[in-house]
Amino acid sequence: MTIRPARRAWLSFLLAVCASIFAWTVFAPGVLSVDSFYFLTQATYAVYSDMHGLLLPALLGGLFKIGGNLRLLMLVQCIAGFFGVRALSLAVPQILQAPSWARDAAASFLVILLASPLTPFAIYAMTIWTDTWLSILLTWMLALIVRLRLWVPPGGHDFSRALVICGIALLFVAALLVRPNTFLLFPAFVALVVAAMPRVASPRAAMLALVLAVPAAYLAATQVLYRVLDAERMHPERAVFAMDLASMCLLRPVLCQANTPELTSTCQTVYQDFRPGFIPGNGAIDFTYNQGEWVVYIGFLRLVEDPNLGAALRAAVRRSPATLLRAKVLNYLDYLRPDPERYFFAHKIPRNQLGVMYDARFTRAREGYFAAAEQTAKHPVRRWFSFVHNVWLIADLALVAGFALLAVRWSSRRAAFLAWMSVLPLAYYGSYLVALTASDFRFMYPATLITQVMLITVLIQSALRFGQREVIRVATDRCAATRVGHSLPSS
Repeated sequence: MTIRPARRAWLSFLLAVCASIFAWTVFAPGVLSVDSFYFLTQATYAVYSDMHGLLLPALLGGLFKIGGNLRLLMLVQCIAGFFGVRALSLAVPQILQAPSWARDAAASFLVILLASPLTPFAIYAMTIWTDTWLSILLTWMLALIVRLRLWVPPGGHDFSRALVICGIALLFVAALLVRPNTFLLFPAFVALVVAAMPRVASPRAAMLALVLAVPAAYLAATQVLYRVLDAERMHPERAVFAMDLASMCLLRPVLCQANTPELTSTCQTVYQDFRPGFIPGNGAIDFTYNQGEWVVYIGFLRLVEDPNLGAALRAAVRRSPATLLRAKVLNYLDYLRPDPERYFFAHKIPRNQLGVMYDARFTRAREGYFAAAEQTAKHPVRRWFSFVHNVWLIADLALVAGFALLAVRWSSRRAAFLAWMSVLPLAYYGSYLVALTASDFRFMYPATLITQVMLITVLIQSALRFGQREVIRVATDRCAATRVGHSLPSS
């Protein structure tokens, strides 16, 4: 299918502009969480660590050095967020060969929906979070991959297509720098990009090039960031180790009876600090944000800083690898369950040394939006639409299975490509089976957002196509009835 000049999707364009300006105005200068202040403080004082990835604070520091400010950053982020959703919602219907007006209608509906308090998207688009940046990077990346899939080069080598492939690879490298657990998407990413090049002369060579180039670029960029920023290494993976070891010790206390000194002493710390409020599979992931007893939070920090943590975890896994698997599954299911008390977003900006505060002129609109979003998150019915992940995880599984079935039954390359697209958010959902550390709703939101855009877009296109067929059928029946009426002899 050749990309032809199409009617501009002006309605969705104008709505995305309006939604971006609305969110930027109401939530100015930005919705700031604890992590947001972490990034801002690093960028302001040029003291960096790798606790949350270095790309975001590095970009913030560079922006501040050239005279930029927080409002400018949030404007760019908000526009990139809404237009990324628009780009993906316009791209998916192209695979389905939908007309321009139908693509514009689907994109317009999604922009309106995501700007409303039925979803946290507008709040997240104005929050300095790595999860927000990952959502933006993945939506634009998938939109470019669709463009690559629909590309038919005019003949010979196409330099423009090579630029698109490089852009896709760079977006994925940026996603890795923002969220390291994105690396678990790498196999699905390579398969998707190769599937987007059905006419490539050597698919194996293209796959090998991606497998080698993307990790090399990531490692090189990581080393550059460490050297330029002189960043302190905090070993953020220790938070995962602490969660795993605490869960294993409480699920199987016999592990603490081992003859390993490191494991024995570390387990004593777990029993002293974690037992009051830490129950694997039942609220254990809430403990890092002090939703239980305060002593649990202090115990978590003590365990993370324990010099024997790594050795103790290795000893526990050697003794019972099945307990590690059980702990991860229980905590993963615990995270997926609906919980109205889960941490969804920051409401207020606390007093801070940076002097950042909300614009008082829009307090009424801002508080009203926050209240509506919080009511949605706690509502027994409405929360299932966008404040519970397991619904969209199941929906993503349905997309993968449905498109795969169509691909096999009809030998459809388009359906196979859409199945691979659906695998990408599914892989991100699965990454937290490995790297879960807390109960923040935002962690899986990039996968939920992509699934929402794909599923809602497909449903809208199907409904429009069905409605169009019904209109044609009714019109045909009326024409046939009119002809029969005219052909009858008059009495």
